[in-house]
Amino acid sequence: MDPIHYQLPFERFLNPDRVTRPDIDVDFEDGRREEVINYVSRKYGADHVAQIITFGTMLARAAIRDVARVVGMTMGRAIGSPRPSRISSASGSTRLLKRARSQEMYRNEQPVRRVIEFAKQLEGVARNASTHAAGVVISREPLTELNGRCSGPRTRTLS
Repeated sequence: MDPIHYQLPFERFLNPDRVTRPDIDVDFEDGRREEVINYVSRKYGADHVAQIITFGTMLARAAIRDVARVVGMTMGRAIGSPRPSRISSASGSTRLLKRARSQEMYRNEQPVRRVIEFAKQLEGVARNASTHAAGVVISREPLTELNGRCSGPRTRTLS
């Protein structure tokens, strides 16, 4: 796209150091977003339009909680603390091992070590999929030629 021809004098279009072409986004009123998606689907073809799928990933707390539950252990026992809400999920399960009690339990109790090791493997794994609040992809080619697609709520296609 030629930004000058279309009178798009934005820095992201005119920056000569930019390696890739920028995307173009347009914001629509929340109440009419569905109307716009339906319009572009009719105009360009449903196989060329999809909402963006997002994936929630498993963080340390959820991984430890789920693994502990599966093996019949409380999360407090798995981490050596009765107050699991104090764990920073963003820091990962390896941070738990920095506590003296957690280190001792990890070294000396096979069930605790097993829970932590399984949880480490699950951290970062996609836990759930949902629809991006406003993202829509419109492509020249059918989207099935470019990436995977799935059905979302109300049979809307997600990509």
